[in-house]
Amino acid sequence: MRNFLYSVLVLCTLAMAGFSIELVDKVVAVVGDEPVLMSEVEAYAQFLLQQEQRRLTDAELERLRSQILLELIDRHVLLIQARKDSIEVEDREVEQELESRLEREVGQLGSVERLEEVYGRPIRQLKRDLKERIREGMMIDRLKWQKQQQIRVARGDVEAFWATYQDSLPELEEGVKIRHILRELKPSRSAEEVARDRAWELYRDIQNGRDFEEVARESSDDPGTAEKGGDLGETARGDLVPAYEEVAFQLEEGENSEPVKTEFGYHIIRLDWRRGEKIQTRHILVRLKTGEKDESEALRFLDSLRTQILIKDSFVEAAKQYSDDADTAPAGGLLGWYEVANMPSEFRKAVHGLEVEDISQPFLSEFGAHIIQVIDRQEQRKMSLEKDWDRIEATAKNKKRDRVFQEWIEQLRTQVYIDTVVAAGTKP
Repeated sequence: MRNFLYSVLVLCTLAMAGFSIELVDKVVAVVGDEPVLMSEVEAYAQFLLQQEQRRLTDAELERLRSQILLELIDRHVLLIQARKDSIEVEDREVEQELESRLEREVGQLGSVERLEEVYGRPIRQLKRDLKERIREGMMIDRLKWQKQQQIRVARGDVEAFWATYQDSLPELEEGVKIRHILRELKPSRSAEEVARDRAWELYRDIQNGRDFEEVARESSDDPGTAEKGGDLGETARGDLVPAYEEVAFQLEEGENSEPVKTEFGYHIIRLDWRRGEKIQTRHILVRLKTGEKDESEALRFLDSLRTQILIKDSFVEAAKQYSDDADTAPAGGLLGWYEVANMPSEFRKAVHGLEVEDISQPFLSEFGAHIIQVIDRQEQRKMSLEKDWDRIEATAKNKKRDRVFQEWIEQLRTQVYIDTVVAAGTKP
């Protein structure tokens, strides 16, 4: 489980809210001048036990608690080093990660109300509890990344790795290397008019006496805030999109804005309060919705572009010119290698039967409309040093990085005061 806790720490922190720790809390370790509490160890243990498909023996449970304690000690050690190295994470980055995590949780549980019920506290308190954990996790990630970027592998390292591990390396699954051209589904002019008119209708209802929070619960297209009466909570200047903030910071407390257009749609904003550069607002969102006509137009465009590429043009140049995927368009739409079995179903169907250099028919996904070109294919087979040098080199590098990083943590431990007060597996 070594280093596993780094990846689940924030998720565990969220889950801890739903656990009742029935023990008198006590310090089980001190790292520098920071305590590690028995309640932390026990909460993480309960979370991890929920992932197990079997009941652990007492001895296994004691080992689990001891391992968690070691991981928590290492986390404190790394945080101390991150602060020494002046590693910082901006508030905006923390807020974005926090909102992303909570959005995923709400999506899995179905509603904000259900999230609050499961974790036993209001979402505003969950955000407060999680914010510093997320910041600390991001600081550790950056420290780890900085350290690991310094690690290189020579040809001899790769050959030695292959000689040691070739029999235990997994077979390569069927895979494809692909490019794509994405056309985002853009709402038509009529869709924008419908959204704008709907936003103004709701605004007039509120101005005529309807309760803002009631309208938000019934009509807002923001699933993360609708059930809370549109409450976005406390935000600082720079946390929200500029068009929203420009209006929100000009409102009087209790005032409602006219509909404001942002990249997300039309908002009606209410300012609850302002304290300097911080505000608390509620909003009602009316999204611009795409329809079958928008899908048909995107597919028709890509069908025409596909024909043009097949006759005379380069897929790479077409992707640079026409793709709406800002991350891949400059590289000619390159998405890289994917195991066919792990691709989203619509992508898997699109590449089925395509040979190298073939281009798929246009298809739809949650991201928009696509065409795909297969650059390379591999059938399921065993790895070889000759054919798969890059893969084996990357695997060898990752293994060396993990080993060197762990050795570095062990060295850092010797530079920090650590006192293990009681064995983590021993309940008081």
